[in-house]
Amino acid sequence: MDCSRITLRCFSEDLGLALPDVDSELAADHPIADELLTRAPTAPAGLKRILAIGMPLVYRLQRGRHRGAAWPDEPRDVFWLLAAGLRRQGSPEDAYAHFTRLHDAGRLLPTPDDAALIRLEAAARRYRRFSAEIPAAVGKAREKAGHCISTLFDDVIPCRMLLVTGQACDELWVAVSTVDLSGAGIEARTRDIVFAMIESVAGPGEWEAVSAWPDGELRWYEVARYGLLEA
Repeated sequence: MDCSRITLRCFSEDLGLALPDVDSELAADHPIADELLTRAPTAPAGLKRILAIGMPLVYRLQRGRHRGAAWPDEPRDVFWLLAAGLRRQGSPEDAYAHFTRLHDAGRLLPTPDDAALIRLEAAARRYRRFSAEIPAAVGKAREKAGHCISTLFDDVIPCRMLLVTGQACDELWVAVSTVDLSGAGIEARTRDIVFAMIESVAGPGEWEAVSAWPDGELRWYEVARYGLLEA
């Protein structure tokens, strides 16, 4: 599977860890979390099922006395650690008894909060990359005033910039693609974030949406804005 994750319930209840802030990834320094990482690339190959759980197919993880219940979430390509515990054979506190109780109570699988956290972490990562890439791109447009520069934000979002210098003020033209390099659509709110950050980095000015480009037409997949920057 492409990646591994720990459910919020397992992270806080079973592993007893405090949830990090949004700028930190949900990761655990724990033997069963290490086993999850090791197994994820080939999961579920080579793993045995927890037979007490009929559906979905949940698999056993083992490292020392530590046990885990893991589930391959194929639509998301994520190998989830659903629950963790210690092997105490014959005890009601045994890890497998714990896993079965969670399943019977409907608390084993990831929740909408887990899905929301995936989206939130991805947005935070993208924002951090934008924060480094956008000032560099605006700086390059200033260095190469009069020449259109092309760049990629977050490695997938094409953007063009053209700075035209003037006596009273400079003009900054910005065109952002509506599709990424794979051909998938780029959400309007993502494009809006790019434009907003460029405007912030460029400094005070008056901005408006445009449907033209100084040295030719916009490409069919681009949206553009034009700013008159204060001297």
